[in-house]
Amino acid sequence: MIRIPSTERNTIFETLSSIAKKHGCKPAEGVLEDIAYISEGNLKKAIFTLELLELRNMSSDRSSVHSLVQASTLQAARHLLELALRGRVVEWVWENQGGRKKKALSGAMAEIDDLMSNHGLDAADVVSQIHGVIVSRRLNLPPSLRAEVLGALSECDANLQRSVYPRIHFERFLHRTASAGHHHGLAAR
Repeated sequence: MIRIPSTERNTIFETLSSIAKKHGCKPAEGVLEDIAYISEGNLKKAIFTLELLELRNMSSDRSSVHSLVQASTLQAARHLLELALRGRVVEWVWENQGGRKKKALSGAMAEIDDLMSNHGLDAADVVSQIHGVIVSRRLNLPPSLRAEVLGALSECDANLQRSVYPRIHFERFLHRTASAGHHHGLAAR
């Protein structure tokens, strides 16, 4: 694994400006600066955010940057923690796709996959979002349960630093969270 240092905000802004100009994208004033700020040095995340805003015709509204980030991260992180605490880590549902029934992943692991695949977050971003939900008290958890979940998340984060397969460590974290939820009476086995 190769660690790449964070990209400076000015470099991200200049890169986004160049991309926007090249592709005829005309974001509202301040949008590129906001994207550069919220991406926290992650150029991939910045480009993905600009692309997503443009595809959804939202780049002309500066508030859409904040709405998109909030909707795609903190709420998703809260939802996946709630699912895990209830023991719903890996579930399968039958979906109708093109007239055929297809088995699809559901539960907390599906939320992790969605954050990483569809929202362009890397493992560190997902850990950061989950941590933000836990410590901001967006979930009303007893202190002992909060401590167990934070302990599981810190172990997950440490293991992610030594691995190129984040999904394995997130699944273990979610199962530990489900076990803690069961121990505290939130989940049924």
